[in-house]
Parts: sequence; C-alpha cells; structure tokens
Amino acid sequence: MKFIKSRGHTNAYVELGGEIALSGRKFNSEQWRIGVERPIENNSTSDKVVHKVFSITDKCIATSGDYRKYFEVNGKKYAHTINPKTGYQNQNSLLSATVFSETCALSDAFATVFMLLGLEGTKDFIEHHPELGLDVFLIYDFENTYQTYFTEGLKSSLN
Repeated sequence: MKFIKSRGHTNAYVELGGEIALSGRKFNSEQWRIGVERPIENNSTSDKVVHKVFSITDKCIATSGDYRKYFEVNGKKYAHTINPKTGYQNQNSLLSATVFSETCALSDAFATVFMLLGLEGTKDFIEHHPELGLDVFLIYDFENTYQTYFTEGLKSSLN
C-alpha cells in the first residue's frame, strides 16, 4: 500500500493471496465493505457464504481457518496449522480468525497465531497487547453452532 500511496493514490483496494489492504474510500465515497466467509467444512460449491460484513477503510485484513485445509485420520480432523512448540495441532473451538491491522504481514501472522491460541488465548492476547492495534473477528463452535466474538474497535464497522 505504501507504494500505491507514494504514487499519489489515496483510494485503493488491493487483494493478493487472500490478504486485503484498504486505503481511503470507494469511488462513491463509501467505506469499503468486506465480507468474512462462514467456515463451512467441505463446501464443494464455488459459492461462498458470507457470515459477517464490515465497512472499513485504511486497514489490512487476513483470515485463517481450519475448514479448508485439513485431513482426517480415523474420523479425527487435523488442521494444517501446527503448533511449533509441540509439533501437533492444537485442539480448540476456533474455526476462523480474521485480523485487522496496519499491515497485511501483521494481519496474516496473527491470524495464524490466533488459530493456535484458540478463542480464550486470543482474547487474552488482545487484552494484554493493545499497543499492536489489532482488531479481531473470531468465529467459533459452541455446542455445534457458530458463535462470534469481535473486538470493540470493530463494533462501529459491523453491517
């Protein structure tokens, strides 16, 4: 985004490899609207189901989840994210972590970390590290239903 801004562009939407960088506003002066996909396992259709939409600007967004890249052994699901301390996947209820920050690298890295930390670990981390300026939208499983959690900074951007 720095390169685009250095060329005099103030309004931009850039998506690369799943990460999104937003600057300014759309051509009609509205904020950008970003939909977060519902974490549906084995969704064989090309249609994506939007779980929540946010109206935001001047943020970078990345989402990690365990609903697309995983494998099963003896009926047990193993996600592609492995805890580097244990060498195993963490078992938790978090299905999807979307991070809003100042850079795509920061959003992408923390989205992956939060999938390892799980719901409570992520909430605790966010509470103890406000200096990072992270906002999160989490989708988790509670008794086989989708539940969500989002930080205070996203409250005004919910549609």
